[in-house]
Amino acid sequence: MKHCSKESRKKCPAWEFQAQGPCWFLNGAFCDGKLCNSWDEKMEICGTCKVFKCVMEKKDNPETN
Repeated sequence: MKHCSKESRKKCPAWEFQAQGPCWFLNGAFCDGKLCNSWDEKMEICGTCKVFKCVMEKKDNPETN
């Protein structure tokens, strides 16, 4: 989804297990190239992600789909 670097993909469970869903659902997924220590920290970073924002915007405004 986000076209992460090869280095990030090597360490990320979302890539390793070829997750079919968004990375924000997976504990241990890398966020902006780093591992988060808590769910709150992860969600804070996810809130700045353009992919996450786009999906949330479509969810909140289904008439724009």
